[in-house]
Amino acid sequence: MEDADHHYHKEGIYASANFVMEGIEEDDCSKFDEARDYLVDTIDYSMKATKNCENYLNLAIKLTGLGHMDMFKEFNLAQTMLTDGMFNKYSTPSKNTKNSSVFDDDNPSPRPVLTREGIKTFLNEHQIEFTEAEIEEFITIAKFADSEFSSDEIGEVEFYHNVHAHYVFSDKHHSAIISKICNVASILSNNSYFSGNYQKGLHSLEGRPNGESDMRAAMERCMERTLAVVEKAAEAQTQVLVDAEQSYIQKTLDSLTRQIQTKYHKDQKAFILNGYQSYLKSSPEHIKLEIERCRRADISCGLKIIRGAYMGEERRLANEHNYESPIWDTIEETHKSYNTNLENAISSLNTEKDFLLVACHNINSCEYAKKLMEDNEAYKGAVRFAQLKGFSDSLTHSLKDDGYIVSKYLPYGPTEYLIPYLIRRGQESKGVMREHLFLDEITQDIKNRLQFSIGAAVTSR
Repeated sequence: MEDADHHYHKEGIYASANFVMEGIEEDDCSKFDEARDYLVDTIDYSMKATKNCENYLNLAIKLTGLGHMDMFKEFNLAQTMLTDGMFNKYSTPSKNTKNSSVFDDDNPSPRPVLTREGIKTFLNEHQIEFTEAEIEEFITIAKFADSEFSSDEIGEVEFYHNVHAHYVFSDKHHSAIISKICNVASILSNNSYFSGNYQKGLHSLEGRPNGESDMRAAMERCMERTLAVVEKAAEAQTQVLVDAEQSYIQKTLDSLTRQIQTKYHKDQKAFILNGYQSYLKSSPEHIKLEIERCRRADISCGLKIIRGAYMGEERRLANEHNYESPIWDTIEETHKSYNTNLENAISSLNTEKDFLLVACHNINSCEYAKKLMEDNEAYKGAVRFAQLKGFSDSLTHSLKDDGYIVSKYLPYGPTEYLIPYLIRRGQESKGVMREHLFLDEITQDIKNRLQFSIGAAVTSR
């Protein structure tokens, strides 16, 4: 990785170190601590290598390398119950059109609000007992201190900003309603991990043990590791690029990342960029909501827009579990979604404090992003393009020659995780590689790593 970093640094291209370790099912603290140390050491290297000059190395992290999958799945179920099951299902249009979206045109539409009665209906549906005092506590947690809504209403942006299954910097998850919902999620997670399927397990609530406390402790350890990396990155002025994952854990990752961004982006330029997968049908509204959240909370906004990495798995799971696929049906719809996300992100970009990463191997989308930024040189300091090492090198250098910031993703990590990652990237990007004639390069990279791994194994015998 060091050789690749120096190579790109000399050419004026950034390097994004991408440590690959993911999908670990058991709570193996030694492995996760090792991943944290790898990430911190990578930042240390970047600080030493770029002393007295601009830091050309950024860090891409997979939160799934810092905690185990069952934990992420369980909290994802709880977060899904809060957002989809409670807010999205039981919200009603606000009567106050002044609360319209910043993206609305001259005819603003009413924004959804969740009322006190909506909360009660959700809790009753899930057989969760409550008191009026507990409802009041939940509403207080969910609202902004200067909320524009009535005392019985929670707005969409404030709910999205304030309501989490796990709180990174406080103990609000011990509040009665959130704790009870997480307990239900702990029980139901034995039946289903997937969005919209928690209804299947309602019959099993009675007589089941509470495993939520064990998962809570595992999440706290995961966040300690994550914050150690973020603190080091803040010290080194290194960007942290948070990878997007499968939809059955993504709500958890989004929730945690939002909270960390809120803490670190209050008084400085965005350096924590959360990944948004444009192949998801929900991505255009999700990105708009995130931009609104940052504006309302008065923090800088960090976005990484990608197409998506788990299309086959997402469609297979939707088919097996009989729910609507979260993925667009056609590649044309994904292209349109990606470009829509570019439009919304760039049009709302505050070039002094926000940052956007356009992670893309598609020439047309890169050209469209350039068109959206033309005639405004300020964008070039707030937007960066990125491609994976071995992919689209001509595009990378063309963007760099046009004066844009560009980086190459440099995957590294344990062989048993890295090789499947490289193969998956190759399979998912066949069209891109054929278009740009880099199939041989990525294939050779895989062969080289396999040969090294086999040789090391033989030598150790």
